[in-house]
Amino acid sequence: MREREILKLTAEGNTSKQIADVLYISCRTVEHHRASIAVKLNMKGTADLVRYAIAKGYVSLNEPCPGCATPRRSSAATSAAGDGGSCA
Repeated sequence: MREREILKLTAEGNTSKQIADVLYISCRTVEHHRASIAVKLNMKGTADLVRYAIAKGYVSLNEPCPGCATPRRSSAATSAAGDGGSCA
């Protein structure tokens, strides 16, 4: 259950520090959980974990960004805008 929370928060763009603060755990614990997820799913990095979370429906590309309520753009719109899809 905790690993799913960390996967979801990671895919939403939160840093280890932000996740640790939300879940009242240490940054190292967040990193350990993230590494454990990657091993279990045979994935190499955060990008793989984010793709997995989107594919499994843990997060949606249409949800607003965590800190500002700006809707995320699709990858095509992000590429066209050239700004990486980050919020202002």
